[in-house]
Amino acid sequence: MNTSDLVKVVNDLVKAGHVVCTRDRDDRRKVLVRLTPEGRAFLDRLNADVAATDDDVLAPLSGDERRVLASLLRRVHQHLEPNPADAGAAASGRPQAPPAQETGAGG
Repeated sequence: MNTSDLVKVVNDLVKAGHVVCTRDRDDRRKVLVRLTPEGRAFLDRLNADVAATDDDVLAPLSGDERRVLASLLRRVHQHLEPNPADAGAAASGRPQAPPAQETGAGG
């Protein structure tokens, strides 16, 4: 996530009362972000809504099929996710490591 986008998200969460921000005592450049009790309650409700939606959308799939789907989606996400180590290697002209391969059962 872009740093400026992350700052905007955190600022919105502060305004909503879901988090509080404080400077790190040891490194003033760092900001510590902590959930408030209201933020925890909101997150719990949001997680429950997401779980209910998942159950509704994935209702036609068995437990095994859901696990396979989740595994495949993780592989696609890993493929698309930029690797900070690879970005550094590309900038320095070093060869990049190939993406990690996940093995699946049953072929």
